[in-house]
Amino acid sequence: MKIKEIAQDFKFESVMYFENLLEHIINLCESVLNDKYLLKNYINKKEEQLTDYGKKIKKVYGQLVSIVDDLKKIHQQKKKTNIKLHAFEY
Repeated sequence: MKIKEIAQDFKFESVMYFENLLEHIINLCESVLNDKYLLKNYINKKEEQLTDYGKKIKKVYGQLVSIVDDLKKIHQQKKKTNIKLHAFEY
C-alpha cells in the first residue's frame, strides 16, 4: 500500500522538476495496476466474494488508479508546456 502514498506525495512535491522520474513512477504504478495476481484475486472479483482485507485492497487500487490518472495528466500538460516554451526559444 506504500506505492499509493509514494505516488501521492510525488504528485504534489517533485513532479515539476523530474520528468524522467515522473515517467518511471507512472510505469511502476501501471505495472502494479496490471499485476495478474492482483487483478484475478481482488480487482475482478465481486465485492461480496472479498474478505475485509480484499475490500481494502480494491479500495486502495481505485485510489492508485486515480493518482496515476492525475500523474498522466500532469505529464501531458508538462509536455505541452515544454513544447510551447521551445517554440519561443528561436
